[in-house]
Amino acid sequence: MRARTSWRILRVAGVLALAAGAAASEEAPPRTLEEIVAEARDPKWGTGSLAVINLAAWGFGEGVQGPLLGSEPTLFAWRTTGGANEIFGVYRSGGTASMGGTHTWFAHGLDAPAGAQIMGMTLEGCDTSATQQVTLRLVTLPSGGTSSLSPDVSTGLAATPGCSLFGSPTNLAASNIFVDKLANTYLVNVSLGAADTSTSFRSVRVFYALRVSPAPATATFPNDVPTSHPFFRFVEALAASGVTGGCGAGSYCPDAPVTRGQMAVFLATALGLHFPN
Repeated sequence: MRARTSWRILRVAGVLALAAGAAASEEAPPRTLEEIVAEARDPKWGTGSLAVINLAAWGFGEGVQGPLLGSEPTLFAWRTTGGANEIFGVYRSGGTASMGGTHTWFAHGLDAPAGAQIMGMTLEGCDTSATQQVTLRLVTLPSGGTSSLSPDVSTGLAATPGCSLFGSPTNLAASNIFVDKLANTYLVNVSLGAADTSTSFRSVRVFYALRVSPAPATATFPNDVPTSHPFFRFVEALAASGVTGGCGAGSYCPDAPVTRGQMAVFLATALGLHFPN
């Protein structure tokens, strides 16, 4: 038996924002839509496959951080000229992306499954500025604590790459970001460096992988699935999520056959099947 990892990708479409902390970070070359699609398939189960959720640009909120002087920028402005790739972009018409003054951004809450690992992000954006960039980050907001930022995805300060996809489905894998909804709130933010239409974007894709929880220190079924058992971690995950209560008297009976009735309990509980009258 081997652990199976279900991949899914959360596609967050729209206008987000946050200032870049490491503005000069190196980015991989822009990726084409065909390259992303080749990696993103839609089976609900399996290893190495991805699923997608789309959020429209107008579902995102605007934010201003810093001194409120009565001259804050107008954040939402729809670009109606240019090519088809720009018509649904949004841009900020004034202000600064600097953390030192008024900081403006676009943001949307991220609703990834609890326990999932955030694997990567891609930005669909446009950058025709020679001095500014579009920057994407995941923000973790702990309850009563200080926020933390993921490594950024950006279009680059000096270059003017135009409209493309930036980032990759696995650029956050090494960051070990696991979703804990009880302790944290998650935001996907994008900041637009230019005060005109030369920086804009219209979608973000957040990739995540479903993970089995780490094993606890104490066995739920010490009689036949002790901590040394090769399937200990996975049996404990089923027990902790309420899928199984074992076979009685502190045992799980890992080698016993499963009846069709028992299978119905496992699957209905795991999938949360509910049919109201």
